Amino acid sequence: MWKYEYNTTVKGIDAKSLWEARSDVSNWSKWDSDIEWTKIEGEVSVGKEFVLKPRGGFACKVLITESEKPFVFGDVTYLPGAKMKFLHFFKPNQDGTEIKVELSISGPLGFLWKKILGEEQAKGMEEEIRKFSELVRKEIG
Repeated sequence: MWKYEYNTTVKGIDAKSLWEARSDVSNWSKWDSDIEWTKIEGEVSVGKEFVLKPRGGFACKVLITESEKPFVFGDVTYLPGAKMKFLHFFKPNQDGTEIKVELSISGPLGFLWKKILGEEQAKGMEEEIRKFSELVRKEIG
């Protein structure tokens, strides 16, 4: 299994606002330029599946695996021969809210998906979280 972690602290944004934006699956493409669209029907909850279409890629099923408001949101994307899991943690601290993202890829073809997707995701994580935080800040501001 391959794993990558990213941590940062944002000021002036509470964990609840960050969690609500992350759990708003239908709007992920607003702050993640790698996503063309997402489609979910009904409420966001653990065990719920939705479809995600990355830019230039194939639409794939994603399963919500964690949903603990306002602290944790996680999902697993099913890829041919592998699974890519994201866990987002939002933890209030004295400086604001700590955002921690864990990305892992496992499965027989995990090594291949690490090269195809994982390393790019890791490289763009800082920028993605910055854009995500700015969008949330505007919405609550």
